[in-house]
Amino acid sequence: MAWWAWLLIGFMLVAAEVVSTGLFLLFFGISALIVGALVAGGLINPAWVQWLLFSVIAAVSVALFRKPLMLRLKLNQRKDQDTMIGETARASEDIPANAQGKAELRGSTWMARNAGAAPILRGQICKVERVEGIVLIVRGD
Repeated sequence: MAWWAWLLIGFMLVAAEVVSTGLFLLFFGISALIVGALVAGGLINPAWVQWLLFSVIAAVSVALFRKPLMLRLKLNQRKDQDTMIGETARASEDIPANAQGKAELRGSTWMARNAGAAPILRGQICKVERVEGIVLIVRGD
């Protein structure tokens, strides 16, 4: 295969990784870029050697570097609802005492129930006490 085709495939795979975030396509893309550079330099020529080298580099790099990179970038850590407890949200609207309204947390709008005796005013910071389904149970600060 031509060197420019390997580079094109490599750049497409690296770009596709931005969307997938699984850290698989990145290593295949880098492997294609390496093979493209070697073909351009005239170091490898037969197609079967190119494909073999591409496969070996991709497999070895996934095996050696994916897990440490996932840990370093914290891509393998889920942020469950339970971790929302104790976080601060901002009321998107007035929420009377023991009533339901909307609050923003982590860049998303959530249904929120005021567990306190005092109303929570729009824009006021409130603390998440617990999560019931998709409803945040909050109390004003």
